[in-house]
Amino acid sequence: MIIDVSGIDKEDQSLIDFVLVDGPLNFQYSACSTSYRFPFMSHVLVNRNNTDITEIVSPFYKIFYDVFDKFTKKHQINYNKILRACINCTVPDERYEMMDPHVDQEIDHQVCIMYLNNLSTTDTSGATLIFDQTFPDANLDEVCDVGNVELIKKFTIKEEIVPKKRKIICFDGKHYHTIRPPKNGDYRFISIFNFV
Repeated sequence: MIIDVSGIDKEDQSLIDFVLVDGPLNFQYSACSTSYRFPFMSHVLVNRNNTDITEIVSPFYKIFYDVFDKFTKKHQINYNKILRACINCTVPDERYEMMDPHVDQEIDHQVCIMYLNNLSTTDTSGATLIFDQTFPDANLDEVCDVGNVELIKKFTIKEEIVPKKRKIICFDGKHYHTIRPPKNGDYRFISIFNFV
């Protein structure tokens, strides 16, 4: 796993700030992320796919792709194809300690997460949790229901990454992961790339 605390340079972050706050970037509301317990908002950059074609669907793709490309070059990470890319906005939620553990794709892939904003709290709300358990080795579904207490007891945390603006992480997508919901009215903005 790679954690780069200043992975987004200041110039790129200024452009991202403009696009998120002042620009025409639009988000689509979805009633279901991993489950209907957790609605969220998203702006799709690249449609999720397992074909040979990377289908770019946003005029803002290049802004985020350039950051991803700089990060992968800096850390000597090779990639052939982007399977999915989007900007997600997670809304505050006080009901659960964490959201559903899941994997993004059933095939071998890598996950790159760029943290686009700071949260107001100093605790672990909004943190990314990466678990020791892997798919399909753990013999669990692609998405595991956080409401199933006995099932969730099977998960052990490998890494917990607190979000901070400009931080980028990259990890093996076979690891189940999730987030701690943001609290106190915070919205959590990330850009995520799944790639091979």
